[in-house]
Amino acid sequence: MDQRSQYSTIDLFCGCGGLTLGFHEAGFETICGADHFGAAINTFAENHGKSCRAIEIDEQIELPQADVIVGGPPCQGFSSAGPRRENDHRNTLVSVFANIVARERPKA
Repeated sequence: MDQRSQYSTIDLFCGCGGLTLGFHEAGFETICGADHFGAAINTFAENHGKSCRAIEIDEQIELPQADVIVGGPPCQGFSSAGPRRENDHRNTLVSVFANIVARERPKA
């Protein structure tokens, strides 16, 4: 962590790292990102110089300990801006994210 950081974060469904950038600007240190989308993983690493795991994010994921877990689970399947496909497998990922956070019990 850099000298100004007081808290560590993990960024799930990190994409190119928009949440990581915001948390970095607020003084947090992201210790890892995770996403399934290859182009996003490469962009995250390029933007932040941090490791990003190419992984299916499910409730079995093993994470390092962090003070805060942030993430942007996909919403394409149910967003009012999208086609709202009931059977889109991504619709369950909001619950997966919530269950991971509940299991890990970060400080925030």
